[in-house]
Amino acid sequence: MRNEASKKQQAVIADALVSYGYTEIPRPKRRHIESLDNVARGEFTRNALLAGKDCDVAVRLNDGRLLAIECKVSNSSVNSIKRLINDAGGKADIWAKNFGAQVVTAAVLAGVFELVNLVDVQKTHGVFLVWEHDLAPLKKFLDDTTPK
Repeated sequence: MRNEASKKQQAVIADALVSYGYTEIPRPKRRHIESLDNVARGEFTRNALLAGKDCDVAVRLNDGRLLAIECKVSNSSVNSIKRLINDAGGKADIWAKNFGAQVVTAAVLAGVFELVNLVDVQKTHGVFLVWEHDLAPLKKFLDDTTPK
């Protein structure tokens, strides 16, 4: 059931990105991103392999960085530890180690999450959080990366 919710979340994000002017890259089953230049500015792909870790949606920002979006659905506060800290936070650390500040990690959330875990993943792992029901902060972030 969680995988279904995650796929739905990916579709919601993909639709939003297209409405914001980004182009989805037609993909093979899994796209390997070994260099940021594997994705052109203004494009995104789903289910990419980034530094050896699954990335739900990889977006090449207009300023050249890569936004790695993780889709996280949790049905309990206990489950939110695994979803946020272990999954999103752990991947953010690996991506930062491999790409430095050129990769920004975000998690799009739906469901039940413990406040302490939300704060921890932001402070400790630098993950940008967005709620699925309100993607306006994601839109603002994307707009801020577009040169004026």
